[in-house]
Amino acid sequence: MATVAQGTVLSCGHEGCGCRVVIQEECHCTPDGTAYICICGSPLEPVES
Repeated sequence: MATVAQGTVLSCGHEGCGCRVVIQEECHCTPDGTAYICICGSPLEPVES
């Protein structure tokens, strides 16, 4: 995943998990292509409007 823009909502891809996070500040610490990971271990994906 490229840098995730401020205000983006991410949701867990694991069925039944339902976790969501909102990016409050862009992070430039990880290389492009690295996904945010839910506590359950599944990648977080942007929520479609």
